Amino acid sequence: RLFHTVRHLKSGQIAVRVMRRVRRPRVPVPTSAPRLRLAAVAVPPRPKSDCWHGGRSFTFLAETGDLDAIGWSGRGKSALWVYNLHYFDCLASVSCTKKEVADAIELMRYWACCCPPGMAAAWDPYPMSRRIVNWLRFALRCGGLPDDLLSSLAHQVAWLRQSLELDILGNHLFANAKALVFAGMCLADVQADEWLRTGSRLVRDQLTEQFLPDGAHFELSPMYHSIMLEDVLDLTALSQAYSDLELEALLLVRAERALDWLAAMCHPDGDISFFNDGSFGIASSPSELRTYARLIGVRVREEAPASQWLSSGYARLCRNDAVVLADIAPVGPDYQPGHAHADTLSFELSLGTQRVVVNAGTSVYGLGVEREAQRATRAHSTVEIDGVNSSDVWASFRVGARARARLLNFDEGNAMGEHDGYRSLPGRPIHRREWALTSTGLEVRDTIRGRKSLPAKSFFHLPAGVVARPDQDGIALALPDGRRVRVICTIPLSILDDCWFPQFGVSLLSQTLHAQWQSGKVSEITTSFQWGEQ
Repeated sequence: RLFHTVRHLKSGQIAVRVMRRVRRPRVPVPTSAPRLRLAAVAVPPRPKSDCWHGGRSFTFLAETGDLDAIGWSGRGKSALWVYNLHYFDCLASVSCTKKEVADAIELMRYWACCCPPGMAAAWDPYPMSRRIVNWLRFALRCGGLPDDLLSSLAHQVAWLRQSLELDILGNHLFANAKALVFAGMCLADVQADEWLRTGSRLVRDQLTEQFLPDGAHFELSPMYHSIMLEDVLDLTALSQAYSDLELEALLLVRAERALDWLAAMCHPDGDISFFNDGSFGIASSPSELRTYARLIGVRVREEAPASQWLSSGYARLCRNDAVVLADIAPVGPDYQPGHAHADTLSFELSLGTQRVVVNAGTSVYGLGVEREAQRATRAHSTVEIDGVNSSDVWASFRVGARARARLLNFDEGNAMGEHDGYRSLPGRPIHRREWALTSTGLEVRDTIRGRKSLPAKSFFHLPAGVVARPDQDGIALALPDGRRVRVICTIPLSILDDCWFPQFGVSLLSQTLHAQWQSGKVSEITTSFQWGEQ
């Protein structure tokens, strides 16, 4: 497992990780405050957040905490909750009235007083990057910051410059680069030019590295794609305000393609699909991102996405009001698959604005049984062989041996792919799946090819609100909008009580359809979802 996990890493990642353990940044406290270069930077229109309740009380991930009880170290809270505390995303919803500005400045000063340089979480590069941008955007929007907070900002940026996440790379490094660009453009400091040069170089390099030709962010999570898209839009707005035309032009192209990919990976209800780490309420919604894009002059396609094959590895099938999203993709970039799930050849199905088949979602990031279960193959609408995962997901963000998927066929209503994620099992089985979407239903055909007979299980997860009941020789699904879907399989289907995890900290009771067979005896099974006149 360790060999298959480490062998994909870049040598630089390992070297930086080792250096991090033996050397910490040495950054002197600034002797004077930098000046803020004020400019009118467009800000994304979004509803007022309720994560900060005023004073020192916060709610993140459906869990409330008070600083007077837990401190900035977040005693008793998850690592992700503590990271959210240090992001200062709450500043985006602060209005620029005298009272709210004073409250926000008091909170920032409280942070600066209680969080000395090097303090865990507070000075970790990723939350620091988010916080730098949020403090600067607040300052630009509400007329500045006191000198002591500007000095703290300069200290944080200088510390970040020596702490770039070259060991993690991916979206973390892009967030570091974004913060350096914001600081370099917005602050008049002796180091500002160097911050801007470094940040701009990293942004250019990572745009090419991290965004694939079809517009997908290479970690292949629609949720993280949305976060990265907002980063690109933020940098576009900043480059417009500070007249960096070359950077603006590069960002505009990436933003347009990323918007197109996100639209193709959304359901007709307007929200993201759950491939790899996915959850509602973490990233801005697709509609909010489109509104922001229009505000800053990014082209947004208004027509609904049609059936298409996305070269990043996903198929979108459309017929009337039915949409199928199918995963024939890699688990993610080889050197950073931290947000990958063992979900190869899984799919999601919608009828109109009602989701019918889903993946289970994500509600936790912490190390433990629940995180492992949510990343497992059986938490996705796909096939598990011999009780193992198609990709060896382990710990919270690790992947050992991983499935290699390939597209076999695609046309407007059909897609077929296969993967070799079970190649280490006896007989080296290959899982092949075909989706055939018509105006009256969806047929899912699973084939297992191998030299040994092995137990196989298929799972079709239903979202909360879709109710399954036995019906003659199949299963009847009752949708919340009153529609009925009949499910028939060539082998018996059973109904399992299960949970759906549409948000962090949220677990909703649901059901899962399940079939099991011996692959050597039944090499192919077909599951039909029927909703139209037959």
